Amino acid sequence: MGYGLEALTNSILERRKKPMKEIFGVPRLRKDGTPGSLVDVPPVEVLQRDPRFRVQWIIYSAYDAEGTWLLREELQYMLEDMPWFDGQNLYDYYQLHMRNFGKVLTDMERRGIRVDAKDYLAGVEVQAREDRKGHVEAFHKWAFEMIGVDGLAINPASSTQLCAFLFGGAANLKTKVRTETTRVFKVARDEIPDKAMALYRERDAQPNEQSSEALDSDERQPDEFDSMKAAQLKALCKEYGLKVSGKKAELQERLRGHFLAVGQDSNEMQQDDFEELPTDELKQIFVTRGLSPDGTRKALLERLRQDVSFALELLSASAEGSTDGYRSITEALEAATASDGGVLKEIMADLKAKAQEEPKWVDVTIPSIEMEPFKFTVGGAPSVTADVLRKLAGDPFGDEPKYGTAYDFFGGGEEGHDACVALFSLTAIGSIDTMIANFLTSLQRLVDHDSRVHGSINLNTETGRLSSRRPNLQNQPALEKDKYQIRKAFQASPGNNLIVADYGQLELRLLASMTNCVSMIEAFEAGWRLPL
Repeated sequence: MGYGLEALTNSILERRKKPMKEIFGVPRLRKDGTPGSLVDVPPVEVLQRDPRFRVQWIIYSAYDAEGTWLLREELQYMLEDMPWFDGQNLYDYYQLHMRNFGKVLTDMERRGIRVDAKDYLAGVEVQAREDRKGHVEAFHKWAFEMIGVDGLAINPASSTQLCAFLFGGAANLKTKVRTETTRVFKVARDEIPDKAMALYRERDAQPNEQSSEALDSDERQPDEFDSMKAAQLKALCKEYGLKVSGKKAELQERLRGHFLAVGQDSNEMQQDDFEELPTDELKQIFVTRGLSPDGTRKALLERLRQDVSFALELLSASAEGSTDGYRSITEALEAATASDGGVLKEIMADLKAKAQEEPKWVDVTIPSIEMEPFKFTVGGAPSVTADVLRKLAGDPFGDEPKYGTAYDFFGGGEEGHDACVALFSLTAIGSIDTMIANFLTSLQRLVDHDSRVHGSINLNTETGRLSSRRPNLQNQPALEKDKYQIRKAFQASPGNNLIVADYGQLELRLLASMTNCVSMIEAFEAGWRLPL
């Protein structure tokens, strides 16, 4: 049973709160006009103003207030039937203690607690982010030594990438299927460190021997037509008086044949294509080519063929003697663009601009170092949670370094030490991220103009304890783990003091008192902490 109003009214009052769709739902009509199974809820403005919904809307709007009052009445009757002591009942207990306690809680929420967010926490956040940057660089440096430039692009916060890097090739615990030893991830360019991007550009700029060999082969190489969209290909066909119909591949081959058909007689070239074009399309071609569209159809055809012949003569000069199809197409298009322009000029300019743009995504190839996993997720995949990373890393920076399992995996010595240090940086990154997200940024965001935060205190825990949210003021870092001393940000108002009271092992102390256990009482009086 929940503690929300809807759950309580349903279980105690047996007054289920009907959802809006059940009260105001209007069946969607089928094509034949009969009500269908789908139900739509009219907009709130309609529910408020349409007389058809007025009564139901008033009842629905007042349900929470009415339900709260009826629930309060019923709970009072229930408490009055439960004896307490000395002739009193639990409702008397509620009036004596709980009402005042509730008032204290609401006063605590309203007053809040003072937090030095703008000065102290802001400075701590800067330090935390600098520390995180250092740990990221330490991990990336080691990963670069392991797998090269792609190691610099691994996202330390990505469990998928870390799993592929550390445990790729391991078998799934449930399916027994082995994962890939090398995985390729598409990573947004802006998520890759600048150093890695510089190395990617340097690598991509180097000549590719495979590409050079492929250019020398008989297989046709990609050209500008491969990069054009269907609409661009059709526009180009239309400009040069070619058929516009057909699939994309047909349009590409038609244009390649046109631009490589140098040295042919202009009267024979594409004559049938021109003849089949309507007069209005012929005139449109003249407009796009910068020619006058005036004259009879016969005159237009003759003038168009002369213009095409002139363009092909220019192309012939640039493509003559070339034996490489890729280069001849490129040179032909460049010559046509310089001499003619029109739609081709715009398309080529667009293609060049896109060629100069860097792609949005980068393929990051992550080969695995193939460590043996020892913890698995519910689905059976290797786990890379914080405790796994801590076991791999150990504590390489302790007064007496205690290396994790990665030390032996890398053969000990300097390589084992470096691996543990890098994996320790991964654990530090996760810890700092938690500090930043849960404490540093959230407290700065929630502080009011008086430098106070107002948490919401709840009484709905299963154990009956209080809980707090927005922010969770009960979940501050433990003293031994508070590296950035976040607790110092909580301050008393001028003229006041904060008192820290820790009811250590309260339950065991109550047990010792209730059972009158001599050994436990002596242990507590001596200042011992008993094992739980």
